[in-house]
Amino acid sequence: MSDKTLKIFPKLPFIYELKTEPHNDLGIPDHLPFTLTSDDKYDLIKQDYNEQVYEALIKGYKISSILGGNSTDDEIGNGYTDSILDFVNINLPLPWKGLKVLDIGCGTGFLLHKLSEFGFLVNGIEPGGQAKIGFQKYKIPIVNDFFPLENMENDYDLVISILVLEHIMDPESFIAQIRKILKNSGKVILGVPNEEPYISSGDISTLFHEHWNYFTPDSFFNFLHHNGAENIIISKSSYGGLLYGMFNFSSNPDQNTVKRVLTTESSIHGYVQKIEQCSEKFRIFFEKYSDRSIGIYVPGRIVNFLISENINISNLRFFDDDQNSFQKFYPGINIPVENFNDMVNKPTDIILIMSSFFGEKIRDKILANTSLEHDQIHLWDDFFDYLF
Repeated sequence: MSDKTLKIFPKLPFIYELKTEPHNDLGIPDHLPFTLTSDDKYDLIKQDYNEQVYEALIKGYKISSILGGNSTDDEIGNGYTDSILDFVNINLPLPWKGLKVLDIGCGTGFLLHKLSEFGFLVNGIEPGGQAKIGFQKYKIPIVNDFFPLENMENDYDLVISILVLEHIMDPESFIAQIRKILKNSGKVILGVPNEEPYISSGDISTLFHEHWNYFTPDSFFNFLHHNGAENIIISKSSYGGLLYGMFNFSSNPDQNTVKRVLTTESSIHGYVQKIEQCSEKFRIFFEKYSDRSIGIYVPGRIVNFLISENINISNLRFFDDDQNSFQKFYPGINIPVENFNDMVNKPTDIILIMSSFFGEKIRDKILANTSLEHDQIHLWDDFFDYLF
């Protein structure tokens, strides 16, 4: 593996869950360094290993598992699950009845529940407390542990793992362990965040200490190909900004040495320069409105910039539609998250909407319910040139 340092952030917020106080607990720091590196073998951007980060993650996982996908029975979970089912329906030939499937990082088991309705024989592995929900609510057999387990049989027709690979420090070993439990004719479906829009635009809001790997369509293909996969299908999800990869394992993995021909400029080149350009746009924005109250909608997408650029936050308020974040704090930032009604009752002078997918929808809702005008509302696109 060829790793080289791209950029060192002396501190970024360490977020494993939002808190009722503006600080992490259990001695976990509010901020930790973050070092971007690149693996030239795959054209893959990664987070470099840091012992402080690793130890903080272990503590965080014990409190609130941040591994695993959005397999929940709510609006967001249904969106992710329907998107995965659409991908399976298009790419996995029928019949499905009797096929044995394992979901690694299965969350509550909602996806497995839906797959069982189509005739799959389902099993799950989930290290977090959500595993209990899966058994109690859906009667899904879920092992509450980390993958791999000891003495696993190699009899699975399909292995699925959604929003897990980016968390794995040694993804090569993870893929090798999946191969051991798969039938020779078996298929694998992996889902990872599509980092191409963020990387191509210089957006650091996507950088989380829990994520070690930042895949684009090309680097995802290269990674799978170099690790024994063949008949690779890479597809952008219909919901949630993910990449799905489906493949089987080659009988001659050592022959997989050729990288994918890149269809766009390598994700690595120019990223740091674009980060600096975007950071400068934010510095100018916050200086321009330093004497005005500024509301940040979807604040999780701004906190990295606020901390890394030492932005004055005394005139900021945070808003989000996620009720789980209401009146909670991001580590080291003494600004409670308010809801839409709070903003309607007491609007700020300026609104910055940090959502690439729902920005216009949120803006229209604000315009319809407050006295704010178009020129008082700034969208994600004002700062980032996105490549979708």
